[in-house]
Amino acid sequence: MDNPQQQQPLPPQLIKPSRGVAIVFGLFMVLFGLPFLFGGGGIPLAMGIKGVMEGDWESAFMIVFSLPFIASGAGIIFFGIKMMLSANKLDLDGDGLPDDSKRASKEQLKLIEVKYRERGVYHKPSSRMTRSEAREILRELDNHSHSHKH
Repeated sequence: MDNPQQQQPLPPQLIKPSRGVAIVFGLFMVLFGLPFLFGGGGIPLAMGIKGVMEGDWESAFMIVFSLPFIASGAGIIFFGIKMMLSANKLDLDGDGLPDDSKRASKEQLKLIEVKYRERGVYHKPSSRMTRSEAREILRELDNHSHSHKH
């Protein structure tokens, strides 16, 4: 039943999102959408409105013609801006939890300190640590404590 030629998905370790890639792609999308918004939509819309105001009712076609271009250009620009703004919330360590670049919470820092003390080491974690770094240290401490119990 299994098809040997069926492509297996990449393991999560090989799929690393990057803030830089998200920002560059978002900027590309914004620049890609601008000609649709202004060239394909804005100019015919302005010409159509001017023609309708002068009494040329065939110019109403220009208004209707430009609406899909305005909508698609605005949608592409919106997608690009949203991608650039969300670049800061990427899951960089692949654990499914966003906001990796924000500072670690007080609870995380306290938990790290407690786990170090349980090991007989006093180590006050840096308050500049990110959430992603804090989760990684907690994982290592948990793995270390589990390996010594067995």
